Parts: sequence; structure tokens; C-alpha cells
Amino acid sequence: MRVDRTEAHIACFIFTNDQRQGFAREGCQALVRHLFTGYGVARIIAEMDTHNQASVRLTQSLGFEQVALTPGADHFKGRTSDEFRYELNNHA
Repeated sequence: MRVDRTEAHIACFIFTNDQRQGFAREGCQALVRHLFTGYGVARIIAEMDTHNQASVRLTQSLGFEQVALTPGADHFKGRTSDEFRYELNNHA
């Protein structure tokens, strides 16, 4: 997490044995609440590889909206990958 009082960038990682149990959703929901109410940030940003469908579904389920697609954003495991940018705005 990186916070500058106007926006925060978040990311999460769940080990394989702990995936699909709701831990990422529960943790991210709590983090979103805390960033909006505790830190008063205006926007939360999440970026992910377009192939990471679990992260895409999680991010969308939390109310984030896709705002950008960056082709060739990263090079990982011998291939170039694209990246989605999602944002969630504080409407308080």
C-alpha cells in the first residue's frame, strides 16, 4: 500500500493453499474502508496483469472500475504482458 492522502495504490497476494476462501476479499474490503474513513483518500488504485482473472474479478466485485489498459506494461516469465488499471473513488 502506498498512500499520499489523495490516492492509495493497493495490491494483494494470497498463497495457493489459501486461495478461494475469501481472505483476499475480506482483507481488501477492510483496507478500502480504512483508506476511505481512516486516511480520507479520494481514490484507490489497483493495477494487475490482464491474465490475472482472479484479481480482475475481486477488484470488480469491490466496486472498482477499469479506467485504463496499458499494453506491454511488464515483462514476466519470458513474455510481455498487458496491465489493467482499476480505480475506486470515495463518494463520501
